[in-house]
Amino acid sequence: MLLDTFDGALKLHPVLKDAVSTFGACIIRNVRLPVINGNQFQHNISPDLQFHVDRGSTFDSQYSLFYRNPENPEHRESRITSTVIIANSGYCLQAKREGIGEKARSKNSVLFSHESIRNAVGEVVLEQPWSAPSGTGEMCVIDNRTVMHASFHRETRGYKIAVQYLS
Repeated sequence: MLLDTFDGALKLHPVLKDAVSTFGACIIRNVRLPVINGNQFQHNISPDLQFHVDRGSTFDSQYSLFYRNPENPEHRESRITSTVIIANSGYCLQAKREGIGEKARSKNSVLFSHESIRNAVGEVVLEQPWSAPSGTGEMCVIDNRTVMHASFHRETRGYKIAVQYLS
């Protein structure tokens, strides 16, 4: 399915904004995104379990759209590294639990161990595993004002995921 997600001015489609506002992070599988005005996504991967925001409050573009692009040969197969997402309040509580509450105010901290993140997924953490069948497009949209995210590496780092910052 080809999905119109943002326009040439890099504005997220209003329906997707409403979905993110209502439900939080939104994951869509079996999707292809059109290339608009030759726009090419950036490709990023962060350190293991280092929770952060992509865009601080000074940026107009507060939404991050992550995309496993089925047209990109590197993205053809499932990704070993997943994306994990936590609400800002959950981040603060976990940082306090781990004894790094003051340090975590920078909103760029390593949280959880590999064992504890597995226990937290589905409880306080949402995971986008990027595990759909070969050649399948997947996307995840977050609002950087409400959540933080990190890469969760398994045996090795996976490929860099495509990301576009939108307003």
